[in-house]
Amino acid sequence: MQKIRVHIHQIRENFNSTRSCFIDLIDDSRKVVLPILVGPCEGQVIQLHFDGATPPRPFTHDLIFNMAGALEFELREVVIRKFEEGIFYASLYWLKDGNSVISDSRTSDAIALAQRFDIPIYVLPQVIREAGVNREVIEDDWDILMDELEEEQAPKGLGIYTLAELEEQLAEALDNEDYEKAARIRDEIEKRK
Repeated sequence: MQKIRVHIHQIRENFNSTRSCFIDLIDDSRKVVLPILVGPCEGQVIQLHFDGATPPRPFTHDLIFNMAGALEFELREVVIRKFEEGIFYASLYWLKDGNSVISDSRTSDAIALAQRFDIPIYVLPQVIREAGVNREVIEDDWDILMDELEEEQAPKGLGIYTLAELEEQLAEALDNEDYEKAARIRDEIEKRK
């Protein structure tokens, strides 16, 4: 499987109504940026680690890091494998007793875990083709581009639902373990409060 290694280039706050932020992943050539929209909580966790700060209490990602060590699981790499309808999909590649184990992950969680385990983040070429942006465009027209990306990656069609309907959809998404959808619905609910 061909894959492109990326690194966290920067984390940019999005000052629009969602209070979300973009995690800019950049390839080794430093020519292409993959901006990934994440919620405010997810962005804060990644930013803290990016800045080298230590929280007073462990976050969930720290707990997973500690548990993996205790259970002798080794996280080898993170792969962002798909971009569909404005959502990125990632996989975690673990090693346990010489056996490979792959698990599905929200992309924001995968990035946060990659930080803690100090492991590479990879992106499949098709994802770069579909969602990557030339670095020069980002530096020259960042505000315009971020508005477009936020609209593209924002929750689709949630504005037509009442708060009660959104809360019902959130519960259903959590029951189905569709955490990407749940995060989008949660962000829409928070925006209205």
